[in-house]
Amino acid sequence: MEAVTVSTALAVVVGLALAAHNWLDAPPLRATQVSPMNSLAQDRRSALVSALVAGLVVSLTGLLGWYVGVVSGDLVLRLLTDWTGWPRRPEAGMLAADRWDTLTGLFGNWRSAVGCAVLLPGMFFTLLVLMGRAWPRFVVARVYLAARGRLPWRLMAFLADARRRELLRQSGGVYQFRHIRLQETLAGEPAYADEQQARVSARRAVRRRVVLAAGVGVVLAVSAGIVSRRRDESKFVFAEPEGREIWAVAFRPGRDHEVAFGLEDGSAWLWKGRSETRSARRVRGITFDGSALSATALAFPAGGRYLVLSSPGGAAVRDLRYDRWTGTKFEPDRIGGSLWFSRMVVHRAKGYLAFQDSGWVGVWKTAGAETYSSIPESESLRSFDDPPFVGLDFLPDGSLVLVDGKGRTWQSPAPDFRSKEPLLFTTDLWNVSDDYYTDNDFGEGVVASRHDYCLALFGPKGGELWRRGRTGWGHRPWQLGQVRTGVFHPRRPLLAVAALYGGDVQLWHTDEMPDPRKGRVLTGHNDAVLSMDFSPDGEWLATAGADGTVRIWDVSGE
Repeated sequence: MEAVTVSTALAVVVGLALAAHNWLDAPPLRATQVSPMNSLAQDRRSALVSALVAGLVVSLTGLLGWYVGVVSGDLVLRLLTDWTGWPRRPEAGMLAADRWDTLTGLFGNWRSAVGCAVLLPGMFFTLLVLMGRAWPRFVVARVYLAARGRLPWRLMAFLADARRRELLRQSGGVYQFRHIRLQETLAGEPAYADEQQARVSARRAVRRRVVLAAGVGVVLAVSAGIVSRRRDESKFVFAEPEGREIWAVAFRPGRDHEVAFGLEDGSAWLWKGRSETRSARRVRGITFDGSALSATALAFPAGGRYLVLSSPGGAAVRDLRYDRWTGTKFEPDRIGGSLWFSRMVVHRAKGYLAFQDSGWVGVWKTAGAETYSSIPESESLRSFDDPPFVGLDFLPDGSLVLVDGKGRTWQSPAPDFRSKEPLLFTTDLWNVSDDYYTDNDFGEGVVASRHDYCLALFGPKGGELWRRGRTGWGHRPWQLGQVRTGVFHPRRPLLAVAALYGGDVQLWHTDEMPDPRKGRVLTGHNDAVLSMDFSPDGEWLATAGADGTVRIWDVSGE
């Protein structure tokens, strides 16, 4: 849609420039003044002035037309789809300001913008219009033929001399040979074309234009129909004012569906989603003991009073009731170097909290809903083979399941997590070159259902769904296609996965394994969904994406 509106806006700009060009392309005032020399001089003046004015029109209106096309395309798309993507309705002013910043930001600074978006298009259009006129082409042809010795350099003086010698005759602003047969022979065609053939050609041209216009109309109608089917189905939307990517989202237990989310700059925010509030509250004190924290990974243990945020060397805990740090910090005591937790998972029923940083994994015990204590006898899990861990999650019994960069799956049994035992299956989702693999490109790596023993794995080659039966884990996974990340419903056999490209969220009913059943497709984001979380009661789904929005969906009917 944006391509159509931008093309239309630029076509209007070009039309204005051509209109100015044609307006200045005036014929001589009186026929008595017409002569070859006068015609050449008048065409030279007209070509230069009209081309310069047309280029000036493009310079002054080109960038504005581009901007109007971009904004109008975005507005039309959102009106057809019930305002999907960023920002939320009816903040059209925010959208317009963001698109202007994006458009001008393409050029780096104002000097580049003036040169690339103002001067360069004007100069190019001036040359394009100029080369469509007779005088520039006459000059080019005369120089070329004179250089090859086929015409004299002083061509107009030569033609005037031929007229004085009565070899040529003057007809208005042109020279002609005196004999019609000689004219036809040199031209290669009769001087007077067949009028019947001309009328047939004109009718064919009209039919082609009608067919072309009808085809364009059909394409536009079909495109509008397809786009209008992608309507926003979310119930509540928060739009980040600057459109920054949102990397993490989590429901806050026991707080009327309040959600916490983390931006790409590491800041953490709280938003009361169901209140339809337009603003969010920033979690203050984003440093702990002088260290910068990051909300690109966050989690709520049971109770919802405390928020755990990643920090250099571990993770810190924020008391949201009193808006202060608790003094508790999760950091390994036997691992050297600086860790940065890229993944946090919580098992609220068992009170476990696990962290992952590449090859290192640590597990802690939450002593109830309000306090934390480390598990003294637990061991930090380390991957001794490259590549490192790419994901972890808790099984229903509290055991920790991990997957490494070679697609091997491991299980560390609760409650002591002393061992790391291989599971009975291996996936090839990570069977790619090392340059292709990164931790954050493909979401969570692995998510586990708290309802049953079902695993969903996400890697560079797509997603797979595994389920443990009476004889162990199934030997044939269900292929989920090109997906980025996912989350299981806390109480029902339901899986939500985000498409690798675009912002669609697909629901899967996993109670019919080994062949799960597709559910609804949730449309609303217009860029990749980076994080998802179900509410503790399972009635709502929160999604956060690269389009700068957090959306809450009603999934109670699934």
